[in-house]
Amino acid sequence: MNTDNDLRVVQLLSNASVAIGMSFLPLLFESKGLSNFEIGIIAIPFSAFLILSNTIFGRLSDTRGRRPFLLLGLLTSTLAMFIYIFPVSFDQFIAVRIFHGISLGIYPAALTGIASDRKVKLGNLSSFASLGWATGALLGGIIASFTSLDIIFVFSSLIFLSSFLIAYFLNTGVDSDRINGIERRLIPSNAYSVSIKKNYKEYALIIFRHGTANSIWVYWALYLKNDLGLDLASIGVVQVINMGTQFILMKKFTDRYAPRKMLLFGGIISAIAFFSFTYASNFLHIASLQVILGISWAFFFVGGLRSVEENSREDDVVSTATGLFNASLSIAQIVGPILAVIFYSIAGNYTFAMVVAGWVTLISSIIYAVLIKDELID
Repeated sequence: MNTDNDLRVVQLLSNASVAIGMSFLPLLFESKGLSNFEIGIIAIPFSAFLILSNTIFGRLSDTRGRRPFLLLGLLTSTLAMFIYIFPVSFDQFIAVRIFHGISLGIYPAALTGIASDRKVKLGNLSSFASLGWATGALLGGIIASFTSLDIIFVFSSLIFLSSFLIAYFLNTGVDSDRINGIERRLIPSNAYSVSIKKNYKEYALIIFRHGTANSIWVYWALYLKNDLGLDLASIGVVQVINMGTQFILMKKFTDRYAPRKMLLFGGIISAIAFFSFTYASNFLHIASLQVILGISWAFFFVGGLRSVEENSREDDVVSTATGLFNASLSIAQIVGPILAVIFYSIAGNYTFAMVVAGWVTLISSIIYAVLIKDELID
């Protein structure tokens, strides 16, 4: 298996594991007796430590080598998924979520850094993340239909372990001193400020779009189950449609176009998707809207990632900058639960957050378009 394929398999398996867990976490929390308020609050420490982890380990991957942090992150994530089956109280789940947040922040920037060093196309690589999410959501739905929610998380842990073993034994096909951590590298002492100065527009749009989007995703499984009447298998299928759409577009199209234009396009289509969710009333409605959502995220995510990666090559701070990119997503995951709790307290339903997310995403996309107007004209 060549280097590129090894990276794609690691990307696919790790994201499949995350998808299995994340798709059914709200239902696990509900089954353990947590309230909607607690379900919203419990996501905040997870995201806070994910921010710190992405930020710290992104820079370390630039200075201390990519592969050690790829392996460490995959191994600790394996453990994090497994221990979800043990907590029985809110406080215990908080502790597990903190550990999970740290674990998931260790390896993504290292993986992106390896891909950048090897000149792997990031759109194509990202497509395997979406394929992993689609596969994981489908498998999770099937397993949940025949077993228990606890078994889902055991299975998720095993998938993460497979990803770790591939990265460890096959060495991801990467053998350079720089990637393996043998060579200690010097990067600018102001790597964080350099990354922010060059990419602040992208980071800001990501936080606004993804922050309000996460106010939807906190209760997404509960919305599908309680408002639309979907069973667990159908919830898995809904996720598969979204991720399957992302996979096709990321693999075929997102390496072709100007990244900032793609980011803007993804933001506008995201707003359309969020507004449209409020009109869904059954499985067919929400399934069709998942195609729109998949289109929006494919262009938004890869457009943002490619923008940050390309802007950072000259200063040799790719992992630092992409770590901050991932941290921006994590900031959004803190903002989202807080907004979700507020919106649910105000409106008493899951759809109010969708309307707010639509407007915030649309307005922030328009502001971003003004900031990059010179590039849009070219």
